[in-house]
Amino acid sequence: MYKGLIFDFGGVVVSNWNSEGQFASQVARHLHVEPAAAQKVLDNHRADYLEVEKGKLELKDFFVKIWP
Repeated sequence: MYKGLIFDFGGVVVSNWNSEGQFASQVARHLHVEPAAAQKVLDNHRADYLEVEKGKLELKDFFVKIWP
């Protein structure tokens, strides 16, 4: 019998950072850049994205910060 169930939306307990490059592909598509370019920028700003996952930084502010 289960006593509890944990949902981890947003990667608070377990990070879902750039799962298989999907996030970079979405970013690349929206910004009309190559996926490799988006991946490089995201890799350089992983700590900032983790702040988004923790709810300490808004996603829109993350994009403003990394993509001037």
